[in-house]
Amino acid sequence: MFIGKFQHTFDDKGRIFMPAKFRDELAEGMVATIGIDKCIFIYTKEEFSRFREKLDGVSITNKEARKFSRFFYGFACECECDKQGRIMLTQELRNYAGIEKEAIVVGGSTKIEIWNADKWNEDNNLDDFDMDDLAQNMAQFGL
Repeated sequence: MFIGKFQHTFDDKGRIFMPAKFRDELAEGMVATIGIDKCIFIYTKEEFSRFREKLDGVSITNKEARKFSRFFYGFACECECDKQGRIMLTQELRNYAGIEKEAIVVGGSTKIEIWNADKWNEDNNLDDFDMDDLAQNMAQFGL
């Protein structure tokens, strides 16, 4: 399970440190792809396979599903941590997320999200959250 928020910097070669507490779970490799909200999603290979099964089960007659599938798989790349705990992400993924240097790495339970630090701070400002509204909206999901 991936939890927590960490700030890291991409180096000139497109590498970023994975938080130490995430590395054991990522030891067998991972898959990076475009994420929702203009971030990068990182899945373990096992979790990527689970998601792939669900996505592949959507009818190809659905235009939006085909488009999502094209982008999701087309931008995907396999990654591994090097000896220092860094992964290299493609320039294409970094461009998609608008990341040049500063990034926020966020645990999302079954996946990791990597955000442009400024966009993260803009979209996820605690002062803007109304926890009562959020709780009411989550109630529709049984939470």
